[in-house]
Amino acid sequence: MGQHQFTDQALPELKSLSSKERGSFCEEKVLQHFRSQGFKLVQRNQKIIGIEIDLIFYFKNYIMVEVKSLSSFEQIAFRLKKSQKSRLLRAREYFQSYKQEPVELLVAFVSLKEEVLVLDIADFE
Repeated sequence: MGQHQFTDQALPELKSLSSKERGSFCEEKVLQHFRSQGFKLVQRNQKIIGIEIDLIFYFKNYIMVEVKSLSSFEQIAFRLKKSQKSRLLRAREYFQSYKQEPVELLVAFVSLKEEVLVLDIADFE
């Protein structure tokens, strides 16, 4: 999976969006990013045991993606709280047992310059 580095210079258009609009915009950017690499979207904003998963793709195996906007690179460590990570891991465990196959869990960040950086959930403490 390609990872991109990005700078902290912001585009005014993205900064001016409401939180909900920014979330939708970022999901769209991540969707384009994964589709460009051949991933097939299976579900968007899917609730699994009451936990919303932003995007679920399939490419050799299932990939669950949590999408986050990011105003600066230094924020990455703080953008996924322990409680949210725990919920996402529970959702993956349930989905994995239901599908009876491995499921990847990734966090995709979209910078204010509209660049995408993808990290594995294991990269967060």
